[in-house]
Amino acid sequence: MPFSSYRRKWKRNLYNRYIANLKIQDEYILKAISLFTAITLCIGLCACNQETSKSSSASAAREQKATLYFGGDILTMQGDTPSYVEAVVEKNGKIIFVGDKSAADKIAIHAKKVDLQGKTMLPGFLDAHSHFMSAILMVNQINVAAPPVGTAKNIPDIIAKLKTFQQEKSVETAGWIIAWGYDQ
Repeated sequence: MPFSSYRRKWKRNLYNRYIANLKIQDEYILKAISLFTAITLCIGLCACNQETSKSSSASAAREQKATLYFGGDILTMQGDTPSYVEAVVEKNGKIIFVGDKSAADKIAIHAKKVDLQGKTMLPGFLDAHSHFMSAILMVNQINVAAPPVGTAKNIPDIIAKLKTFQQEKSVETAGWIIAWGYDQ
């Protein structure tokens, strides 16, 4: 067999072992996927519901109609714990009300109404820079960083963490373990 065939077979085996070790066992991946879906939905709702109106009046062009969002899980992160509200009113790109739907109806009488149909909304959530896909992959990786980020204080600690991870995740002896945070 030529060398290139061995090399292709070796690469394929490496890839298959790596993929086999990426088992979707952890609930964190499902939570991350749910969060990603919620963020995508929120961005999609905000993008789809922007109105552009052609008006000869400059003041009418500046003043947009308010939008009332309701009918879903509207999750605000006001304070230390998450809380849910019934409605959000947005006007001119700013959230002007968060609270009960009956109060929102009084504030935004002529507002465009958007029924979320049970979907989740995270009002005001901006994520200008993130490594979302890296965060999902980190569920199947081991943190070997020193305090305060991790708990590994020396090389024996790192080795112990790697062995524990190998047992917990059922990684084969010749399998791959991806670690991050090593900075000794």
